[in-house]
Amino acid sequence: MNIPMLKIYILLTFSLAILCAAITALAIIFGQARPASMLAVLEVDPFATRLLVMDVDRPEFTSSIYLNIDICKLDWSPDGSRLVFSQLLPQISLVDRNVFSLSVLPFQTRQLTINDRDNRAPAWSPDGNQIAFIAVDDKQSVIYLMGAEGGGSRAIARLNVQVSVLRWSPDGRSIAVEFWNGGASLLNLVTGEMSALRAFAVDLAWSPDSQYLVYSAPHDGDSDLFLYDVAATTETLVMDTPENEVNPLFSVRGGLIAFIQQDMIDQVMLIKTIGSVPQALPLPQFSDIEGLRWSYDGRR
Repeated sequence: MNIPMLKIYILLTFSLAILCAAITALAIIFGQARPASMLAVLEVDPFATRLLVMDVDRPEFTSSIYLNIDICKLDWSPDGSRLVFSQLLPQISLVDRNVFSLSVLPFQTRQLTINDRDNRAPAWSPDGNQIAFIAVDDKQSVIYLMGAEGGGSRAIARLNVQVSVLRWSPDGRSIAVEFWNGGASLLNLVTGEMSALRAFAVDLAWSPDSQYLVYSAPHDGDSDLFLYDVAATTETLVMDTPENEVNPLFSVRGGLIAFIQQDMIDQVMLIKTIGSVPQALPLPQFSDIEGLRWSYDGRR
């Protein structure tokens, strides 16, 4: 290879490397933290999905694995030793997902469901012994429970709507069920009863003692916050303003509710009790805030 051609080759190689780096930088990256110091990150590009598990106390990623493109709903086990997720396996089906678990040490994937249903949105129980998931069966959304190692799944509820998210109560006695078209229900795992919540309720969040649910729902032309008393099955309007209040989240000890107030500029707000004046946090102005997360000590 002569010198001019070699220079062109080096230039093209360097340009391709920069392009690949740019594509990676533009990838959709999201993660979920475990209770201690492990973080799961999905790196998605048009050709592959890479799952990385890192120890945030060290700069390097501890492990990584390539998965199929269609992967969703990562959820850590309560002890932080495993992840559960659903993914599509094209060699088995082009439309149906299955549920998998991934152990961190050793780094190993295990398929938990093997069937011809579309299995979605797996969620660990608070004690780590069970996994709830959704299966689309004959145009119904069926909620199943299975053991943490897979197998022995049993249907606990059948709904004629598309379910999007399952949210266990901290005491493990109930599951809040959100629907794709808006709205939610509360499934009592002890009695098997399903209670409908306010129409188009979204962004459900449990109080730490499992006594309340807070959520956002349409009210007087905007979205306001409501508090649902699980035992009394009553609902109370928490916030009623001309703005939209969304993404409510109880603090770790349950004494505060953080939420986003949407107007020309989004603001992060705190409210202590029903009827109290909300407090705007002194943060930089944002045009679009997507979500909130409390730190584990409840101070941030």
